[in-house]
Amino acid sequence: MAIVIGLEVGTTTAKALAIVDGKVVAIASSDGYEPEHPFPGASRQDPGIWWAMSKQAILRVCEQAKVLPTDVGCIVVSGQMHGLVPDGTKKASLWNDTTATKGVDVINDKAKRRRLDVLMHTGNAVGPNMTAAKIAQMGLDVERMKFFTLPAGSVTRRLIGEPVIDSSDASGTLLWDIRKRCWSRRMLGLVGLLPIQLPRLVESLEVAGHVT
Repeated sequence: MAIVIGLEVGTTTAKALAIVDGKVVAIASSDGYEPEHPFPGASRQDPGIWWAMSKQAILRVCEQAKVLPTDVGCIVVSGQMHGLVPDGTKKASLWNDTTATKGVDVINDKAKRRRLDVLMHTGNAVGPNMTAAKIAQMGLDVERMKFFTLPAGSVTRRLIGEPVIDSSDASGTLLWDIRKRCWSRRMLGLVGLLPIQLPRLVESLEVAGHVT
């Protein structure tokens, strides 16, 4: 019997579904939670709540499906794009956080000086909601950041023990070279990131790791 758990990490709830032998047999949600809005335009969340609520949703869907968590063969994780979770555990800036206006200016100014068309290079326009703008907004704090994840990626990191990202999510960070399909060294230079700070890249259907 092949058992797969699908997990969606949202801004207000975590949802899970159980697939047994190719058929959806149960769907469950965690308790609700809300983003924090400490000032206008800000939308923040503690990554710890995603971990706690993801575990809750998984336990609930396993109970409904009458399967043991230890019998699950695969967990598939998805969730919101464009966010930023510094070091995978620090307070996250969500997709709808629009406060990174200085980060936008930094990217636009440097891109202009270096004659880089960001839209043509990455497939995305520069906006305060983008992960790269949030990173540029950090200023010198970028140097102290060991790595980053997207919100759903913070749950995956806790599951397997290391930060990873798939090419689909990476393409929405504004750090992706759409022609070469890899991290863009030119964009990393604009925001002050080093390759060592990037999550490991995997393809969407690739096994990212094994549960610790």
